[in-house]
Amino acid sequence: MPIRVFLLTVAMALGSGCAGRAPETAQESGETPTEETATPARSDSMQAPWKITYADGSGNATTLWRDAAAEPVHLQYTPVTPEVSSSGTYSGGEPRQGDVPDSEAGQLERWVQRLEQETSSHAEARAMGTGQLRIEVAGDERTIIIAPGPTLDQFDAYVRELGQAVPPTSG
Repeated sequence: MPIRVFLLTVAMALGSGCAGRAPETAQESGETPTEETATPARSDSMQAPWKITYADGSGNATTLWRDAAAEPVHLQYTPVTPEVSSSGTYSGGEPRQGDVPDSEAGQLERWVQRLEQETSSHAEARAMGTGQLRIEVAGDERTIIIAPGPTLDQFDAYVRELGQAVPPTSG
């Protein structure tokens, strides 16, 4: 399956939602959409199961997944602890796990599309300060490394906000 089709399948599998923080698409900005900038039509046929794992610039990991089409999107945040941080003191906060609000699934879809399409924000290799997004659907896997900059800062803030929507886990 070509990567673009694969990622659009992931994006459609994430559902729909329209909170105001989504990245702007060509259609919304008034630009004439091209094949590369057009937002695909939403599909009712979910391609679950899927999993997205995001490691931020400090190594904290957020995993989002959907086991079946009728299930919610789940989130698990695994922070770096002082015991494993390079400084010996950094903490990524409290671990969290729960379900993402249904209204956020569409925002996540748009972010996946943007991160795939915005190749100018991609980095060649994972290094301290970069973000890494791994997308797994139907046995296919794609990894995007995002260079430090505005795109990574915005996506990181979005993922942190999603994490705040689910409760901390004990221990």
